[in-house]
Amino acid sequence: MRIIYLFLLILLCSKNLTAQTFVIDTMNGKTYTTCSGTFTDGSGNYANNENFTTTFCSSSGLPLKFDFSSAGTFSMSAGIGDSLFFYNGTTATGTPIAILTRADDYGFSDLQINTLSTCVTIKWKSDAATVAAGWSAVISCGNVPSCSGN
Repeated sequence: MRIIYLFLLILLCSKNLTAQTFVIDTMNGKTYTTCSGTFTDGSGNYANNENFTTTFCSSSGLPLKFDFSSAGTFSMSAGIGDSLFFYNGTTATGTPIAILTRADDYGFSDLQINTLSTCVTIKWKSDAATVAAGWSAVISCGNVPSCSGN
């Protein structure tokens, strides 16, 4: 009987060790508290006329980071007219801190969004013209980014 309880305890605790995948269309309007996981549009091409918003808040009290380089391979493929907006705080209002679109050239570096905020709201909008593979970003939390050496 003790072995069964021990097994169940290990099983329940190990569930929290796997990183969660956050898919934008299933998260619309929700807030998630985390410092790990993968943020994505899902598998395959995203659809026309998508309009989703979600908020991430840091579980550690440190600023959030979104790494689109995913082990050295950039993963942000959007159709012309489709955009991913990043806002400081818990609402998608004001001036975005970053906007990712197909018009941008990300080939020169590993794309990372390092924020100053412990909560970041992300809005995804696609138009009716084209679709593409979308994006995938690794979520983490860390020290405030510095601009020294620029």
